[in-house]
Amino acid sequence: MTALSRPRDVESAGTARGLAFAAIVLAAGFTFGLLAQLGVPGLGGFATIWPQRWEFFTGLDRPSVVPYRLAGPGLPLSSWEMQGNGGLSRTAEIGNLQARKLAERVPEAYWQTCVRENAVDCGLDLDPDVAHRMKNQMAGLQLCGRVALAAEWTDVPPAGKLPAPPRRVHRIAVVEFECVP
Repeated sequence: MTALSRPRDVESAGTARGLAFAAIVLAAGFTFGLLAQLGVPGLGGFATIWPQRWEFFTGLDRPSVVPYRLAGPGLPLSSWEMQGNGGLSRTAEIGNLQARKLAERVPEAYWQTCVRENAVDCGLDLDPDVAHRMKNQMAGLQLCGRVALAAEWTDVPPAGKLPAPPRRVHRIAVVEFECVP
């Protein structure tokens, strides 16, 4: 032991205090989180521990853009399947990112409202003549032809409950994509 080093018993005591403090914080966080999920009044779910409501991580503060296929006038929409290789590729992620970026370029006048509970039923009310035309010049083309882009909100469930409809359509636009590779 040199003149500048601390005695071993002081190091051990400091380590033990730090470990005990970390264990207490973790146990308290787990207990509050568990009670909040069980619906104890006054505890707002994860807002107790993470008051920012995780919007930075989950994106629940902004709508998700979901592409749908148009089956025809007055017909329900069908889902846009973008899963390749049995789910082992990033095709769906690329398609969703593409849908979000392209939806940002759709003028306000082309967005229509939908009050249906199920997103695919929005096709029953869409006016197909109100279609915006644009070129899709993005790499890895996914969205081509007539597509319905729906801006959908995810409802945040109360503690311990799942939402009845997982997403609700805020607005929807019919877009005619000309694909330019």
